[in-house]
Parts: sequence; C-alpha cells; structure tokens
Amino acid sequence: MMTVIILFLAGRVPFLGINPIAVALYILAYSGKRNKNKGMAAVALGVITCAFLPVGMMLPGDIVKYLLIFTCILVIDRMAVRHRMYLNRMQLSLIGGVVTTSIGLAGGILNIGEALVISIGEGMLVIVLSQVLEKAMYLLSRLGNIESMTNEQIISVVLLLVMAIGGIYEPLPGKVSISEGLLYLLILAMSGRYGASAGAIAGAGAGVLSGIRGGDVSFIGLFCLIGIFVGAVRKAGKWAGLVIYVLSGLSLALLYPSELWDVARLRSFAAAGIVYVFIPSSFFSVGDEKDMDSAENILTKYNIKSQTSYKLNEFANAFLRLSDSLSSECGIAPATNDYNSEVMFNEITSAVCRD
Repeated sequence: MMTVIILFLAGRVPFLGINPIAVALYILAYSGKRNKNKGMAAVALGVITCAFLPVGMMLPGDIVKYLLIFTCILVIDRMAVRHRMYLNRMQLSLIGGVVTTSIGLAGGILNIGEALVISIGEGMLVIVLSQVLEKAMYLLSRLGNIESMTNEQIISVVLLLVMAIGGIYEPLPGKVSISEGLLYLLILAMSGRYGASAGAIAGAGAGVLSGIRGGDVSFIGLFCLIGIFVGAVRKAGKWAGLVIYVLSGLSLALLYPSELWDVARLRSFAAAGIVYVFIPSSFFSVGDEKDMDSAENILTKYNIKSQTSYKLNEFANAFLRLSDSLSSECGIAPATNDYNSEVMFNEITSAVCRD
C-alpha cells in the first residue's frame, strides 16, 4: 500500500512542462513482481490528477501524451511476448525513452527545433531515472527488513521520497506547507538513522525541490548543512540531534533572514521537529557497526585459513619435487602420484582448514 501511494504522489511531479518521472515509474511498476497492476494504475492516476489538483499543473493535452506513452509501452511489450521475446527492465526503459522522444517530437512538429531538444532530453531522463529509481523500488518491496543502505541506495530512496513529497497537494499555501515540513522530517530521519552523508544527500534532494518551487538555489546548501549537523551527532542520540537541528536552523535563519524568517517556513520547521520527537528511538538504531565488525571477523578468519592452506600446499609441493628429484637420481619409481598427493594434502590440511 505504501508503494502504491508513493507511486501516485511521485507521478504528480512535472517540471518544465514534462514528466519523465511518471514514465520511469510506470516502467518500474510494469516490470515489477508485486502490486504490478496497482502500481501502474497509481502512476496513471497521478498523472491524470495533475490537470485539476491544483488546476493547471499540466495541460489536458500533456496528460493525453503520457497516457499514450504508457499505452505504447504496454502494447510493445505484449507484442514482444506474443513473439516469445521477453523484455527485461533495461530494455523496457530504452523502449520507454524512444517512445517518449518520438511522441514528444510528433507533438511539437510545429516548433521542431525546441521539440527536438526537449524530447531527446526527456527520453534520456526516462532511461536514467528508471535505472536510478530501481534500487528504491526494490527496497520498498522489502520494507521493514532494511538495516543499512549503500550511498547509491540512499540516493535512490531520497530521490523517490522527495518526488513523492513534491506531489503532495497543498490545501493552505502561504499559511503552512505540508511538503516543506516533510522535507525537514526526511532530513532528520535520514541523518539520524544513517549519518551525516545520508543527511547531506537528503538535504540536497530537499533543497533542489524547495529551490525549484521558490526559485532560490541557496536552499540546497542550507538543507545540506542541517543534514550534516544532525548526522554528525547521530551516535549521541535522538535528543542531541533535535538540539542540533534547532540550533542549526536558528543559526541559518540569522545568516539568511529573508529565506528562513518566514511564518509558513517556521511552522513547517517546528512541526518537523515535533514529529521527530515522537519517532521511536529504535528507528535510529541500525546495528550496522555490529554487522560490520562481524563481517570483518569472518573475513579475517577466512584470510588466515586461505593463507595457511596456500603455505601448506607450497610445503607439500616442495616435498614432492624433492621426492621426484631423489627418485630420478637413484632410479627408483616415485611412490606417489597426483591422486595420492592430493589425498595426502587433504588429510594434512583438513584439521587446520575445517570450517
């Protein structure tokens, strides 16, 4: 259910008159194994609601364009299956990019120069986003079993969550911003659970979305700093992170008063801090350090066994060469062969290298 909601919201994020995010998510939902039909319907419904929630986010003609792209991808894949050709996710993303570019060119035939640049760019974005967001979709399918993530996975998850937050409808613009508060909460959650690097990534994603909406790129740096400051004290606990969050916000507000001393922004900032307090402390206990120590111990033991086996093998080969040399000098046939030597080596090393 959570995945379906995220797909619906993320499909509602057009920018510069295009929506490659929706096409990429439709491909990922179509090529997935769980909730396939629900995911496809959620993305399509998200695109449709862009026409009236709020009014004018996308023109009706653009909505028809993306529904046509979805239909073409579905028809091409069904035709391939009929001819016993089964397309993987990478092939579907390439087809989605080509279809998006082609339909974009057909729709902009009256202004072919501008349409060519925009269509090719949108098609490339479809291919790239479908590969980047694939990791986030996989992690969402196993939600609740995630202990630690790599930087690539964090980037993918943050990108998808920021897109979903960007698709939230604001019923009271100018008074309080729901999406703004969720962006602050995302920074707090990622930095508190995974550290400063994850906080910086979440801050960059939140800053890009806020900057696009407000037209001020300075938010990227401000959000990044908040994520780094909170993540730096992750091991000190949730309350230490909350104190640093408040202090960093006040400090940045003094440095950039025109951007941060805003009533709606302060409400969102405070609301995120209040929700952060009620997040269970167990959420921030990843246990990755314990797993890392265990992995290092296993690797060390494996290296010791491997080196011991290698040295014993060299030692045994040296004796075999000495035996062959003496046998040839004395004219005596060797008492061992390759099979016997292997059996002897296994018997010698079995006690040392036993798992």
